[in-house]
Amino acid sequence: MLLVIQSFGAKLSVHEGLFEVTTIQQNQYTKQTYAPVEVATIWIQHGCSITTAAIHLAAEHDIDLLLLNHFGMPTGRFMPIRPNSIVSIQRAQLMAAEQKLGFQIIQEWIAEKMLNQIAFLKNVTNHHFSTQKENPIIAKSIEQISRYRTSLLALDAANTSAVADTIRGIEGSAGRAYFGALTELIPERYNFEKRTYQKSDDFFNTCLNYAYAILYSKVESALSKAGLNPYAGFLHRDEHQHLSMVYDFVEPYRAWAEAVIFRLISSKIMTNAYFDEKESGILWLSSLGKRYVSNAILEMLQERIIYENTQQEVSRERYLLFKAQNLATRLNQTECKMAIIEEKQMRMAA
Repeated sequence: MLLVIQSFGAKLSVHEGLFEVTTIQQNQYTKQTYAPVEVATIWIQHGCSITTAAIHLAAEHDIDLLLLNHFGMPTGRFMPIRPNSIVSIQRAQLMAAEQKLGFQIIQEWIAEKMLNQIAFLKNVTNHHFSTQKENPIIAKSIEQISRYRTSLLALDAANTSAVADTIRGIEGSAGRAYFGALTELIPERYNFEKRTYQKSDDFFNTCLNYAYAILYSKVESALSKAGLNPYAGFLHRDEHQHLSMVYDFVEPYRAWAEAVIFRLISSKIMTNAYFDEKESGILWLSSLGKRYVSNAILEMLQERIIYENTQQEVSRERYLLFKAQNLATRLNQTECKMAIIEEKQMRMAA
């Protein structure tokens, strides 16, 4: 389960081996306890507190503990130390960033993202808006994204940096076509002019940014558990405290969050009560809105899907972990092969 500590003044501590949450309502203290084995993730929002005993208990039970700011966005996390082959994996990850392998992986991820965008547009058009099957804007957007994907797959380079700007340009153009189509499909009062990533003034982008933040936290956790460095990406720029590998890895799965927000917005349930308007018309999700969106995203992540070409059903959250582990294995195996080749070349030269 996800344990969310968000009421101002709430405290997470430990009592007799259990997590104890203390909240204050109308000058009355309320205490609730939770067994560690029942908790998978803990969120601590700005204005709440946690004891070191609770941090240690979370680490002992391999529980992710995230710190959230007053917007509800993750700003930090505590994770247990996991002895594994982290050094070799992360060395291979850094090497791949400068090699053809890194380019090939990014190319695969962005191509899959575009394929998912096309599939989503076709799905919502056919099943939810059957009267708009011949909508020329939707059809044109699908055709554009398909062409951008073909252009992406036609690229070849020795490493990502050689074509990074080209990839970003293609991806950005496909994104504009995709979100331009989405705004045609949602109810008019929820329409948005363009995709905005910070300080949004419309319902859709405000919800989607929050949904992405939850997805990012799950991807970061999966990458870390697999021994990968969430900050060392292949395409997104390596900047201070910039989760570039998270933003690279998540690309094929953004459509998961987009589908959830599209459904919530299309249902017309999200009224003004789900939002707080701040300075200059900027919208934040209210406590009600955060709870509604986070519950919907977390439910989606527990949905079971078939893992790749196997018959194994796994939750979407577990799927992310498996894909991260596969990436770590792929990087490690490639490094080992290159080391063997280099050793042979050295012997031949000698």
